[in-house]
Amino acid sequence: LESVELTRAVAWAYSVRVSSPTGVRVDEVKLLARLLESKDEWTVTSSLQGIASRAESDPAGILKTLLNINIGRSRRIADEFFSVLQNSKAFPIESFDREQVKELLSKLAGCSTIEDYWVANFLAKVSKPFPAEVLHFLIDRIEAANEGEIHEFQPIPYLFHEDSKFR
Repeated sequence: LESVELTRAVAWAYSVRVSSPTGVRVDEVKLLARLLESKDEWTVTSSLQGIASRAESDPAGILKTLLNINIGRSRRIADEFFSVLQNSKAFPIESFDREQVKELLSKLAGCSTIEDYWVANFLAKVSKPFPAEVLHFLIDRIEAANEGEIHEFQPIPYLFHEDSKFR
């Protein structure tokens, strides 16, 4: 779709459509997966809500789709992404293995900040079963900040949310 407004409208409409309890066609889920690749963050966040509603019916497939999203490009997308992961019964923190956690952290590496609630909450939760991975992630962010690789980059949170306790 060429028009940002039209793409946003389609993303919103399909996010509502696939959230309905009626059957969803495979092509509708594929369209949402395509919308998740959009350069427009509003389109991506709307599509995330829709795809998340399908997680319990196909956790492995939806996780594969979610892992294709470039979450590091936008703090808003990253926060919505981790909100979806943590609010879905299909993705308990305990279900992630070391490689999946590393992949998620690597996708988050370029995000300008990791201070937003759902991102910080995810980091705190995975720091318990995977402390070394989270520590390396934070060290890599500090080193990237020292090298000045990313403009307006905040390597670690200045503010920790009350329920975001790191190990």
